Amino acid sequence: MIILECCLVVLGLEALVLRGRLARLANLRLHRFWLVWFALLDQIVVISILPGRWHAVLAIANYASYVAAAAFVIFNRKVPGVLFVATGGALNMAAILANHGTMPASATALKASGWHAAAGHFVNSGVVSHPRLSFLGDIFDVPRWLPGHDVFSVGDLLIVLGIAVLIFRTCTAPIAAGSPADAAPEGEAGEGGHGAGLATATAGTPSAGAA
Repeated sequence: MIILECCLVVLGLEALVLRGRLARLANLRLHRFWLVWFALLDQIVVISILPGRWHAVLAIANYASYVAAAAFVIFNRKVPGVLFVATGGALNMAAILANHGTMPASATALKASGWHAAAGHFVNSGVVSHPRLSFLGDIFDVPRWLPGHDVFSVGDLLIVLGIAVLIFRTCTAPIAAGSPADAAPEGEAGEGGHGAGLATATAGTPSAGAA
């Protein structure tokens, strides 16, 4: 779940910069968010629960998580940053399809990260003999001495970049006068010189995928 971990780090860093404006995320409306939960649950079941001997079935289930994520992106294509997320997911999917259901990983990156698939479980990322589109595979690593050590791809980087853009653009976008969110963070003067807290609406959270 390297993407989810990176998104949490990005959220923490942007919170230091945006401070009170981070509350504007509560006004972000995302459509069909259940597709994100489906994709995450699918990945957990495929990678960590079901036995790896069902490779064909698990590979199809792995594809299904990307299809769900793609559908979510389409429904939310006008949200800032989604283009980066869509491009990253497409690159990951291309590498997985080209290698029959497995994300090709660099042996060097795997060794440096210390990551390996649990015995008896589906290998969603691993060394592939004669890999195709290997440059789109998991060629980067988080060193084993860091929390969440893992391998990741160019596509993963684009997905995290998209989430960062989504958070920043949502929290810094001009607010129309008279809207429910037309308020300044506590301690700052809003339009007309009145200080106010931010109104909240139905909250949504950004998508994630793991290679």
